[in-house]
This record gives sequence, structure tokens and C-alpha cells, in this order.
Amino acid sequence: MRILLFQPDAKLRDRVGFWLENTVGAEVVHITNLPDAILETRDGEPRVDAVVMDPDREAIQAYRQFRKEIGKSMPLILCLEGLSGELSTTETGPKTRIINRREIISGLAEAFLDLQTSGALPSSEPPGAAAEGSSEFESAKQFVRIRSPLLISVIPLKGDVYLRLSPFKFVKMFREGDQFDDADLEKYWRKKGVEYFYLKRTEITEFLEKYKSEILKLLRHATDLTQVGQAEISVHELSHELARTIGVNPLVQSVIASQMQATVAALEKSPRLADVMSKIRALQGNYLHVHSVMAGHLACGLAHEMGIGNRMTFQKLTMAAFLHDLELRDPELARFDSIAEFDQQLLGAAAKKDFLDHPRKAAELASVFYEIPPDTDKIILQHHERPNQSGFPHRIGGARIFPLAAIFMVAHELARFHLENQGRKTTVGDFLKVAAIQFDSGLFRKALVAVKQCFGG
Repeated sequence: MRILLFQPDAKLRDRVGFWLENTVGAEVVHITNLPDAILETRDGEPRVDAVVMDPDREAIQAYRQFRKEIGKSMPLILCLEGLSGELSTTETGPKTRIINRREIISGLAEAFLDLQTSGALPSSEPPGAAAEGSSEFESAKQFVRIRSPLLISVIPLKGDVYLRLSPFKFVKMFREGDQFDDADLEKYWRKKGVEYFYLKRTEITEFLEKYKSEILKLLRHATDLTQVGQAEISVHELSHELARTIGVNPLVQSVIASQMQATVAALEKSPRLADVMSKIRALQGNYLHVHSVMAGHLACGLAHEMGIGNRMTFQKLTMAAFLHDLELRDPELARFDSIAEFDQQLLGAAAKKDFLDHPRKAAELASVFYEIPPDTDKIILQHHERPNQSGFPHRIGGARIFPLAAIFMVAHELARFHLENQGRKTTVGDFLKVAAIQFDSGLFRKALVAVKQCFGG
């Protein structure tokens, strides 16, 4: 990205130019007067992508002259001594951002983010611009992304909060002790479309402790399964992100365990499969996270219909569902059920290894989890096995499949069927026709009978 910086003050020009080069990743063209700014923007090679204008004196007149000569298509950030109301929206247009000169660095960060999220400016770096192992790549690894409403729910924090300008560039937006109000939430989350804030990995502990407290409040007050399920989706997304960055350490485990307490408590109040199905229809989010929550809830509803629903069973099934795909690096791999399905996509050797290894890795994670219900790892390890021994990782079948794993597999496929057919005119009867082909024996068949008796079909 090539940025023209029109700034007569040498000291400020150096400071702002350094920030643009090192944070935005831009090539900076330094200009000290208006005629040269117009000439370079209009005729310079290579082309200027954006202009930062801080003429100090007579800034509005300079802006008007610049726009008269260049037009309104060029993204431009105008620095003013205080936010003047002299410029009308007709004069500024959608590609102008006005910032307070007294807060120039934070204002520039916000303005660039706004221009990028609106599509007026490209991201500073193309995907893959920094190679793995490079200083830029390693620097980016120190940050953990947190979905905006989750972070806002626990503000204030003692650490700093960052926004991401590009794949490898982060800028500090909220400093230690800053507090959000409703206007901030509306401004960054809804109006600017900022889905994620970022914390440094070394400063994640305080966030997790506060978020755990929020979950415990949910446990005390929330009984609606949809509300609890949506909260569980947020925790799953957070846990998937942390599993790939800081790992599932004891504090992360305690956050997950607190959420699962709330989930089981809500399921105990409304365990019927039909009720569970009606509640999960409203869940929203990325496939991986919604699927993981749905599968656990449906498994508990199915266990209830089969006469084996109790707190311990619910704990095993919900925790197995939460963890079973947590080790997938690529969330899209959660959509595949079999090796044959995966092979049709031609995704390469690394993705295939990720897919084939994830039941074993997730089971190993469960086995070292603090105070996890017994046999949870067995359910996870076997969730891609099949009665006819066509599954993986061990190609076991029949009586060798753990009973709760069999129930979980049927619920897993019911969740998958529901998500893949949203908006289509399908019924549970359609699911039963498909499921009867692969789940045609023993406890699997009993589980399908329970589904049929509950919904018909």
C-alpha cells in the first residue's frame, strides 16, 4: 500500500510516517505542501492508494482544494485541530475520514480500520505476505482473537486491547483500565463490523477469569436451552481459538467445565428430544461450533428417550460433543463424515492428516482434562467409527463400539443432517432413511427407533 502523507511539521511527519510504515505496512511518500500533494496523487508512479492530510493551518481550505483537483474517489484521512463541523457530508463523501489532530495515532488506526472494513482500502498485506517463521509471523502469534461481545462483556481489563489492521499488523486501541459503554459497542462491533478484538497471549488470564464468572452467573440464572446453547457456542469458538494458541490449559479447562455445568443443568430441566430439537433450531454461528453444541444436546435428548438419561450420562455426552472436533485446525473439516467424503474434496495431505488424527488427538485431550467424566475419551475416539467397520481411526464395529458412542454417532448425524438441510423441505423421516443404511444394527437401530417414535416418520 502506498500512502501520501501531507504534513509540513518535520517531527510530526517523522512520527506519523514511522507509524504508517510499521503498523499499516505502507510505503510512505512524504509531502510538505498542497501543490506537490495534488501532483503526486494525480500523476505519481506507482499509484497512491490513500492520502493522510495534516496541513496544520487552513486545513479545511486545503482539503477543499485537494478534492476539487483530485475528486472524491481517493481514500483520505483529514487531521483537524478538534473535530470541525464546517465540512458537510456532501463535501466529504464515503471515502473521507476526519480525525482529531490531538489524538492522531489512535485516530489514524481507527480511520484505516474503518476504510478497510468498508472496502474503500485493501488490507495492508496479501494473504501469505509473511512467511512462517518470519519476525512478522512470530509477532502475530502473540495475539489471541476474542469475539467482540465476549470481550465487551468483561471490560474493563488491566491489559491492553488491540484491533487487527491486516494479517500481521495489530494496533492498540484500548489501554489499561479503559471502559466500554453502549456507544463503544455500537461503534466498533455493529457499525464498523469489528467481529474480533485481540489480546496478547500473556494477558489472557484476566479475561478468562472474568469470563468464567460470567458463565457462573448464567448457571445461576439461565434455564432456557437456546440461551445456554448460544453461550456454549461462544465458549466453543473461544476454546478452539485458544487450543491453537495458548493450549487448553487448566484455566481454559475450568471455563469449559463451567459452561458444561450450565448446559447440563438446562438439559436436565428440558430433556425430551422433541423439546431439545425445537430449542436448537435457533442456534447461530460457524458450522464447527454450532454442530459441536447441537450434537451434545441431541445426544442427551436421545439418551433420555432411550431411558438412560441422567446427569452423568449428560455430562459425558455434552463434554464429548464439545471436545470431539476441538483439535481440527481447519473448521471446515468438521463438515466431513467419512474418508470417502474427504477424498472427494482433494484438500491435500496436510488437511487429510488433520482430519484422520482429530479423533485421537481430541480423545488424548479429554484424557488429561481435569475432573472429566469417565469414558468421555472413548466416545470421542470412536465418533467416526461405523457398525460395518468402514469408519476410522481403528475400523472397529459391532459390539466393540462403546454404547454411549453409538448414541452419540446417531445424534452427531442428526445434527449434521439438520444443519446441511436448513431451508430445505426435509423431515426426520428423510434422515431416518439415510441413517438406516449406515446404522443398521444393535444399539444404533434402537436409537433410530427412539428418533422415529419421538418425531414419527
